[in-house]
Amino acid sequence: MSLLSFADAHLRKLAKLTIIPVANEELNSLANLGRLNKNLIDISKIKTSGSAFEVLYNPKAFKRNYALTLVDLQTTNPAVPPPVANTGKENGTMSFEFIFDATGASPTSALNIKNKIETFKNSFDGVEKEIKEFLKTVYSTNKDGHSANPVIIVWGPNFFAGQFKSVSINYTLFDRQGKPLRATVNAEFVEDDRSKNADITNVLRSPDVTKTYTVKAGDTLTLLAKEMYDDESLYLEIARINQLRNYRKLTPGKVLVFPPIKKEDL
Repeated sequence: MSLLSFADAHLRKLAKLTIIPVANEELNSLANLGRLNKNLIDISKIKTSGSAFEVLYNPKAFKRNYALTLVDLQTTNPAVPPPVANTGKENGTMSFEFIFDATGASPTSALNIKNKIETFKNSFDGVEKEIKEFLKTVYSTNKDGHSANPVIIVWGPNFFAGQFKSVSINYTLFDRQGKPLRATVNAEFVEDDRSKNADITNVLRSPDVTKTYTVKAGDTLTLLAKEMYDDESLYLEIARINQLRNYRKLTPGKVLVFPPIKKEDL
């Protein structure tokens, strides 16, 4: 490695996991523009609703969970178990564990982190002050909506838009006066609906995915067949699948199932 590339590697800023609180209207605006994606957002231009929180030490790992919403389809044969269909995606979650440390035992070369640790050690509260800053970012309610603000979590290429769900704080080390010097924090966030919808809108429009629909006044099977399958001639097949006795008159509030339909099988 050349001297120039060696110096560049050591001067390059370490990406830190950062939690950015944003107002609901800001997330709405980003969703409407289709920009709830790391590659489409200029983080520096986001309108925040409070101070961003940068972790002291990056987590060793983080976890993302995803799930599908499944329903049992109706069947005319009670002896046959009903088939299961996927009707969409549930909100995903993100969770990670990170450390607050005021002992100076954790190795670090960054000047700002060293200064922060010294502040912790000299503070009467120890790491508790920094933990309160974290909770203020993710947990405190705003004055307008009386609920916690949505947050955007960024760590290098990793991006997540969602809402705080829960936190567990485990204090593991104290000084002789009982001041907390080290704590492990486990935090979980739930994906925001606007983020989820921005990601799966095109998928749920596909005729290859089972969907459910709640009937509204004025709906007809032919119109729904046109909307779901782009083929209004499939209205009789929809009536058969949903066991409708009177397909000409739909009852508002009734939930209809629209599974994948292969026209060659009809």
